[in-house]
Amino acid sequence: THRHCCWGHCAFRVFAYLSTLKRHMKKRLCSMFHVPCSKGFSLIETVMVVAVIGIVAYASLGSLRQARNRTLLGNAQATILHAFEGARSRAVTGVGTGDHGVHLEPDRIVAFEGSAYTGAGFETLLPLSIATDQVSSTIVFHRLSARSSASTTVVITSNAGSTSTVSVTYDGVIIPK
Repeated sequence: THRHCCWGHCAFRVFAYLSTLKRHMKKRLCSMFHVPCSKGFSLIETVMVVAVIGIVAYASLGSLRQARNRTLLGNAQATILHAFEGARSRAVTGVGTGDHGVHLEPDRIVAFEGSAYTGAGFETLLPLSIATDQVSSTIVFHRLSARSSASTTVVITSNAGSTSTVSVTYDGVIIPK
């Protein structure tokens, strides 16, 4: 069976192994030279353990950053998807008196009611490390039919270079990729 090992547990096992190795080596050296043995850790052993822990921590830092970037990118995609689906849902159910849309900029999304974006609506800011490729784009879902005013693909990019997309077709179909 495969055993899962967290970094802290692995570091503890390395430390325990070094301690056991030290005891055996010390006993052999003390008996070989007929010298009394002392207890405790030497400075070199302590430095070695700290170095091993530092290397493990540094190695895990890169994967933690990648996981954070993937999470931020996934959350941004979910936010844009939610804005499109909300506008489409409000349009198809006839909420309010007109169409519903989403206005996109590199760092924000604005959900609004009406056939054109007038600068007012419900604004959501994207995280600083995330941007869309949209300079100033508006998608409007028509009342009751939920057809969209345009077909577009929004590319979402993280500072690390990872991308994801959300596409909208003329039929009002929203496709995350």
